[in-house]
Amino acid sequence: MQLNKDIFNSNTLIVSLLSLFSGILLGRFFQLKCLKDDKCSNGLTNNDTNKNNENNNQNNNNNNKNNEENGDNESDNESEEIDGEYDDYEIEYDEEIGDCKQVLVIRTDLGMTKGKIIAQCCHASLGARQKALKDTKKVLRQWENFGCAKITLKANSKEELVDLRNKAKEFGVVSYLVLDSGHTQIPSGSATVLAVGPAPKDMVDAVTKHLKLY
Repeated sequence: MQLNKDIFNSNTLIVSLLSLFSGILLGRFFQLKCLKDDKCSNGLTNNDTNKNNENNNQNNNNNNKNNEENGDNESDNESEEIDGEYDDYEIEYDEEIGDCKQVLVIRTDLGMTKGKIIAQCCHASLGARQKALKDTKKVLRQWENFGCAKITLKANSKEELVDLRNKAKEFGVVSYLVLDSGHTQIPSGSATVLAVGPAPKDMVDAVTKHLKLY
């Protein structure tokens, strides 16, 4: 009876040890498996991260390249604009043309108000400029770039303005005679102001030197 009890205790101890040992082995096995899985996952994650980083770097390089190309294009455009503006302001005085001026001959017998006279002078000056832009562009540029001189003189009648215009044509000087529309103050078709020039001073003086200042 005592022998059977000892055998039973021995078997129980053996089973317990086997169970303990099996548990240790299984735990170790699962631990190794988990470590392996984590390592694989980390490896995949790292590979994906590295791949994404490479793609990002490539995209950044492409963007930088595009920005550099765009920057070069913008710089070229800016250079062209600056060159164009520089050409516009690169002004040289033409000694052959000399000093230029424009004379505005105002008719005094109409009794126009100051405001009316100013408006008529503006019409005459701009009209003569438009003609000079077509016929004597170099002279116009010289006049505009070096002072744009204007002088106002007096005339006593329409006939005097017409005679001055004809004389300007004979000397080859640009001129423009304003004929008023007649909406205010004076009759329609009234000759009000004659612009002589822009032209070289001596040519303008040949037409208007005998007139008095307004």
